[in-house]
Amino acid sequence: MSQTQVFLDAIINNLPMMVTVVDANTQKFVLANKATEKVFGTPSAIIGKTLHDLLPRERADEFALRDQAVIKSGKAVTFECEYETETKLSLFATLIPLFDEKQNPQYLLSIYEDVTEKRKAENDIIYLAHHDCLTGIGNRATFYANLKESFSYYQHGGIFALVYLDLDDFKSINDTLGHPVGDLVLVSVAERLRKIIREPHHIARLGGDEFAIIFNGVPSVDALHAAIDRIVSAIAAPIETCGSQVITTASIGVAIGPDDASDPDALLRNADIALYCAKKEGGNTQRYFDVQMLKDFNARHALENDLRHALENNELKLYYQPLVGLSDGRVNGFEALMRWDSPTRGLVSPADFIPLAEETGLIRSIGAWALKRACLDAADWREDVGVSVNISACQFRDQSILLDVAAALGVSNLRPSRLELEITESVMLYNTEDTIAILEKLRHIGVKIAMDDFGTGYSSLAYLTKFAFDKVKIDRAFVKGVAENPDCLAIIRAITGLCESLNIPTTAEGVETEDQLQWLRAERCDSVQGYLLGRPKPLEAVEKILACDGKREAVA
Repeated sequence: MSQTQVFLDAIINNLPMMVTVVDANTQKFVLANKATEKVFGTPSAIIGKTLHDLLPRERADEFALRDQAVIKSGKAVTFECEYETETKLSLFATLIPLFDEKQNPQYLLSIYEDVTEKRKAENDIIYLAHHDCLTGIGNRATFYANLKESFSYYQHGGIFALVYLDLDDFKSINDTLGHPVGDLVLVSVAERLRKIIREPHHIARLGGDEFAIIFNGVPSVDALHAAIDRIVSAIAAPIETCGSQVITTASIGVAIGPDDASDPDALLRNADIALYCAKKEGGNTQRYFDVQMLKDFNARHALENDLRHALENNELKLYYQPLVGLSDGRVNGFEALMRWDSPTRGLVSPADFIPLAEETGLIRSIGAWALKRACLDAADWREDVGVSVNISACQFRDQSILLDVAAALGVSNLRPSRLELEITESVMLYNTEDTIAILEKLRHIGVKIAMDDFGTGYSSLAYLTKFAFDKVKIDRAFVKGVAENPDCLAIIRAITGLCESLNIPTTAEGVETEDQLQWLRAERCDSVQGYLLGRPKPLEAVEKILACDGKREAVA
């Protein structure tokens, strides 16, 4: 064997693809490289053999007919095929007929590239593009494609339903039990949905703890109710996780197509609005979309947009309501109350925009502004008069309240003890240990902390043992009935007695009549506020109130 032949054989045998040469006349292999072992066996076992010697008859006939067709055509061809060995191989084949000097077919050169791993990777990419990687059910892209198909199919007859499903309080599962348990819950929910939802219906995970279902060809609304009830029951069943059980519920929003919308995007929006309404009602409930929901949503969206611009446009104001000491009748402080004077809406009630600000997170910037404005205003009052500012639970969750208070005191030079922060029990309900740590830091600065709306929550007494509040404010609901309802009087008496024992001053809110004032004085309440003592007024009225030294006619 010549050196050139040895060199060529070395090259051919080290090629990663399978290379064979078949005599066009005898159909016998005259060349095979080492890579052909994947399919045919060793090269030495191939040379001089035909396909019928190496393969099962049916498979050999198929290959032989294909080879002869290529030789007859005289043209090279490429194609992809599968070949079964111990595993299934995907092969990309190139067949090239070779001719002698008289253009007679002499050989067939075959090159097979193993693309099994490449095709598997491509299939994996296609799968991931259409499926949720955690649960294995459809993802958002697949879901949207299915929704468009359903919309098109039922556009001119029949109905289908789009169901949005969101697990209630799922964040607490991740926070308390860890993300691996949270993932297990999501997988379990998906598996339960998979067992209930079969073709022609579709399920998908849209992200987080939100799932979506398309019910195609709904026979009736009652049948849809029944299907959703089965889903609710399946999700509510306990989920076993690492020796313990997790129980979850779901909020569900439903939009029915094509009646509830004219296109897929509108139907998605309407189902989402229905889901929002279900969650707003406390979760573990179902809401079906109706037109009024959309009107309310649009109104809320418009209000939110206006509120976002209210602060930068100087539309927010602080009004001040006096707090009057019962022992001397003097004003000892003012509560800062936010007002929004919109150029298009007029005076907007805090009951309308404060909950929206809390829900959207706008309360953080609005609350920081209120703190700064109140401290700047109070800095010009006499030294024995303080200012109270209401603080939302949202301001505690990211600990921004510490920076906001420090900034407000720094820019105003207000003595910290003149600033009182009013918090409700909702502040204490979220991550109590961290909240108390923040309160302690505020106390260290010198700021006073008051418990607002005392008696209306679930754990007021417990909170009094966890943190030494500087003041307790008795909720107006008890003050309103103090003269007529013995239960209200009993509660006020208990609160004032308890606070007296703990050396915590009390303030009663919502005082509107002389009778209420006298009852509160008899129960040794320390201070009061309400329309009888003075309505909330703009800053310009504060100086007049203080100049009269708290005389009732000036205050009111």
